[in-house]
Amino acid sequence: RLMILRRIRIDSSNAVRGYEVALNLLLNYLGKETDEWKSALAKFRIGQIYENGYGGKKGRKEAERWFRESAGQGNPYAMKKFRNGKLVKEKP
Repeated sequence: RLMILRRIRIDSSNAVRGYEVALNLLLNYLGKETDEWKSALAKFRIGQIYENGYGGKKGRKEAERWFRESAGQGNPYAMKKFRNGKLVKEKP
């Protein structure tokens, strides 16, 4: 199952269809995963998909939801996305 997480790299050179497949794989993966860290990492990746609009799925509120869940599971990368409890926009 970890191979799914390693293969799904977020980068703008992939086609829209690739992100739809990646999102579906990650969501399906979450339903089966019991390891806390792997689950947190999958949620972080889903947040990135929504935050950056990959595959036409842009949505700040949805990204924040996934980042918050990931941070709640102890993901330090997701925790860095928040300042004073609010999602912070990263500088390009």
